[in-house]
Amino acid sequence: RQLTAKLYNANEMTTTNLAYPLRYRVESVLWNMAAAGNKYIEKDDVVHVLGAKLRSVNRILRDLIDESLIECDEGTVKVLSLEKLGTDLKRQEISK
Repeated sequence: RQLTAKLYNANEMTTTNLAYPLRYRVESVLWNMAAAGNKYIEKDDVVHVLGAKLRSVNRILRDLIDESLIECDEGTVKVLSLEKLGTDLKRQEISK
């Protein structure tokens, strides 16, 4: 059972990684964590969940900061507006 669950999750992650750009996946992780009540999100947690390179995630986080969607301080991310982040996610889904 555990092996089957791990294989299924790995398959789902691979499908998601191929289907969506990294920016969408970063925003999705941030939105899900913030919606679950996490006011402050560790950057390392985002990198770990995505299995992405820290450098790539940092580049996207800088873009999100420039767009006033998030704030970063010492490895911690704070979503400024869950609504705006959700709107940006929907916009990316439509343009896909």
